[in-house]
Amino acid sequence: MSRVFMAAMLVASAAAEVTVEGVTFTDAEASAAVQAANTASLESLQLTYHVQDAKIAQSIIDARVRRPIRDVASLANVAGVDSVILAGFLQEVKTECPKFPTDMSGSFARVTFTNDEAVTVVGAANAASFDSFLLVANLDATVATALFTARPMCSLGDVAVAARTQSALSELKSFVDGVCMSNGDCQTCGKRDCCKRCDAGKACGDSCISESDNCEVGSGCACEAEEYDFWQTVTCRCQGVPSDNIVPFGQCIPSAVYQTVFSCSADTDCESGLFCNWGSCTPEWMRGCFHPTEPRDTIPVPASGKVSEIVPVYGLATVPNDVNLFVNVSSDVNIYSIKIVGTDPNGASATYWDGPAEQTNTTPFPSMINLGGGISRDDEVNGAWKVTASNPGGLPATGSITNFYYCLTSRWD
Repeated sequence: MSRVFMAAMLVASAAAEVTVEGVTFTDAEASAAVQAANTASLESLQLTYHVQDAKIAQSIIDARVRRPIRDVASLANVAGVDSVILAGFLQEVKTECPKFPTDMSGSFARVTFTNDEAVTVVGAANAASFDSFLLVANLDATVATALFTARPMCSLGDVAVAARTQSALSELKSFVDGVCMSNGDCQTCGKRDCCKRCDAGKACGDSCISESDNCEVGSGCACEAEEYDFWQTVTCRCQGVPSDNIVPFGQCIPSAVYQTVFSCSADTDCESGLFCNWGSCTPEWMRGCFHPTEPRDTIPVPASGKVSEIVPVYGLATVPNDVNLFVNVSSDVNIYSIKIVGTDPNGASATYWDGPAEQTNTTPFPSMINLGGGISRDDEVNGAWKVTASNPGGLPATGSITNFYYCLTSRWD
C-alpha cells in the first residue's frame, strides 16, 4: 500500500469529510464504518457497534446480503439506521490521532524500519481486516485480536506494544510489501533477482560452474542465460482488488513466471512456486484460503430466517476453478434441520448441506465440499463470498456453524 494512502488512514484531521444525518466522518472513518457494516456479525453489530436493536442489526445484514453497502449514505438508508446508530459506528472506527509523528523510523523488538515502512505498517495495523492479518501477514489469532483491540494506533511504538513479539513485527513488515491498491504500490512481488548471468556452463548457488561439474551448494541467485533474460523483463503489478470494494486491496504479483513444465497431473509435476491447477502448472498466488473478517467464524443456528457471514476474497486471478468450502458444526446442532449455502460475489449460490433432504439417507455431515450448483467458473472470483445458515427443519435452534472458510483456485478468463 502507498504511504500516502496509509497516512490518510491515520491523519484524519487532514482528510476529506462526509456528513450524513448530521454525523461527520473522515474518508478513512467512513471507509472503516462501511467495512464494519459489511462484515460484522449480528453479535458484533450489537455489542461493538452499538446497534442495540436486534431487528436493525439484522436489517443491516440483510441489506449487505442483497448487495454490499457502498458508503455511509447507503448505510443510512437501511431501515432503522439513524444518526444515533451512525454515531455508534463512528465511535468505534474513529482513527484520528492527536499527533502523527513526523519520523517513525527506528528499531522495535530488533526489527528495523525506515520511516516509509513504519508509516505503512501503522496504517496497515489500523486498516487491515482480521482475515488479512491471519492469511497474508501470517499472524496468529491472539496477535490479530490484540491489534484490533488496540486501534487506533498512532505510532509504530503503539503497534509494537500490541504485536508484542519480534516475529509478529517482522510479519507485519513483510505484509505491507505484499498487499496493494494499485500497481504503484508494488515495488517487490516475489520475482527472482538474478545476480549473475551464466552464458556458459550452468548456475550453481551464486556462481556459474562448468556443465560437467557437480553443484554442491544448491540454488542461489545465479541464473542460466535464458532465465536471467526472462526476469529482466518482468514487472510487478497489483492483482485481484475486488470490484465490490469488500476489501480495498489485492496482492503484488510478477507479470510473468519463468517455467519449463506446463502440464501436470499433481503438484509434484510442477516446478517450485507453481501448483497443478486443473492440468496446468500455475503460480502459487493463484490459490488461497480465506476466512471471515471477524475475529471469529461462527454462525449461531437461527430459529427462523437466514444468517449470513461474508468471507472476503482478493488477490486471485479472474475466475474460480475449485471452490472448496470447509464447514464444521458444534456437537449440539440438529444437522438434519439446518441448511447451509455458499454464495459467490456475483450472487450465485450452491447448497453445501440440506439437512431435511439428507435425513432419509442419514448422510453424515461433510467437512468440505467443492461447490458446484449455480456457482459459475466464468464469473468474478475476487469479492464478497458468503456462507448462509438457515433452519428449514424447524427443530430447536441449538449450536453453531463453526470454523468455516473457502479455499479457492483461480485462472484467467
